Amino acid sequence: MVRERLRLGRRAATEREYGVEPHPVVTALLERARSGSQPGRRTDGHRIALVVEGGAMRGVVSGGMVAGLEALGLRDAFDVVYGSLGWVAGIILAIMTLSVFLSVVTRWIGSQALEGLDELPRYLFVWLVAVGGAAAMHRNEHTVLDYFVNRFGPTGRAVMSIISNVLMIAVFLFLIHLSITLVPNAALQSSPSLGLRLDYVFAAVPFGAAMILPPIFRNVWRGFALLGPTARLVLGLPLAVVIAWLLFYPGSTDVVRSVVLGLFPNLNMAVALLILFG
Repeated sequence: MVRERLRLGRRAATEREYGVEPHPVVTALLERARSGSQPGRRTDGHRIALVVEGGAMRGVVSGGMVAGLEALGLRDAFDVVYGSLGWVAGIILAIMTLSVFLSVVTRWIGSQALEGLDELPRYLFVWLVAVGGAAAMHRNEHTVLDYFVNRFGPTGRAVMSIISNVLMIAVFLFLIHLSITLVPNAALQSSPSLGLRLDYVFAAVPFGAAMILPPIFRNVWRGFALLGPTARLVLGLPLAVVIAWLLFYPGSTDVVRSVVLGLFPNLNMAVALLILFG
């Protein structure tokens, strides 16, 4: 890592020798890499974003470039990464907006709305939630209430982060598990106006869950990196057992439901506690 950073520094010095000044963004990235600056704790006043383009061969090229940045030790030099999921969510939102606008206009001029135009925003909203939620998780832009979490020290915050993220992993894996039955059954139904098979709508659930899992696993990995070997074993082994039990024991959901309802007759209280300490 240090060797790579020094090589980058020599590259910038060579460019200056030949009268070519490095780009200000490159200079800022190199300085961040040398100083060990971390996202969320910047002192240079800059916000540098990395935009990743996807699609067929472009996705392969972009993936190689991102791997190169990781190998050069520049991963933590960026403040935010924008990928394809955000664009997909934006396109879905634009289509929804256009369909609602056309529906209002056609009614205003006195003609009947286009066939199925009312159904389109309703079904696209399901995909918008799934894709948008995954995009926000990849960018670490979900709303977080960390007042109580910040009362803990670094180790306590790491433990709380690991526990909350592992709980989210269990929830989204369970959603994928349920979708194995849910999506094929939805194929037996179709929408009244568009005649669209509803499995195309319900497929947003496993798709969004699968897309949201990688950054959650990343958060767990980073949390364990802040703990010592003993703490990793003491915390990691029970969590792994609990996740395996939730996924493979047939009656696990009934047990969890009865325990939660026994502890929190009002489910809103349980959700509030998860938000406060998650």
